[in-house]
Amino acid sequence: MWKSLWKTLCPGALLVVLLWEAPGCADDSRSGEESLEPEWDSLEVLTERRLKDEAFRSAPDSPIPLPQRRHFAGLCYYPPTREYVLPAALQRFQRLDTVELASTRAGYRHRMLRYGRLLFPLGDTVLSLTVYKPLEEGGLLFIPFADATTGQETYAGGRYLELQEEPGEEEYVLDFNRAFNPYCAYNEEYACPVVPAENRLPIPIRAGERMCTSKVQR
Repeated sequence: MWKSLWKTLCPGALLVVLLWEAPGCADDSRSGEESLEPEWDSLEVLTERRLKDEAFRSAPDSPIPLPQRRHFAGLCYYPPTREYVLPAALQRFQRLDTVELASTRAGYRHRMLRYGRLLFPLGDTVLSLTVYKPLEEGGLLFIPFADATTGQETYAGGRYLELQEEPGEEEYVLDFNRAFNPYCAYNEEYACPVVPAENRLPIPIRAGERMCTSKVQR
């Protein structure tokens, strides 16, 4: 079970920001408490996907070009899996710099606060992603990322995750099942932030939205 470093330190565990409960150091007094594993419901994810397909098919502000909407069959995704629902620790930067992320369209820049870093366990390692905060959307945390599937199984421009900011909160859940393509994946008229180099993960994230034409590895 992963526990936050600020809660319980146990000899022999991985001391990063998250740690694995080392054998023999579990506190039996906690056995009756609620599991620390993030809550997750695959049906909720599937419902969100169905509603998004409906909106893309018929909403006036759909990014799907109008001539293509009649034949729009829906977006393509990896099957929902708990494997990519991960506890994450947010380290807020002491100095919040305003940065300009590059854009997919020439002449555009995207001004955001470089807000912090999320550290999360995956497999036998701890990874990190830098979190940005759009200046015009105060409560939104923006996490653009690329991974080893980018350009092969998933959109070449990378994918995005969004979290709702919880002031003072250091523990979040990073659900890659909710990773989505930027609108420019469907329509080149949109200007989308480019994934910064610091958010390129060295491993494949086979969760969330994928390309419909890709051959997905298992």
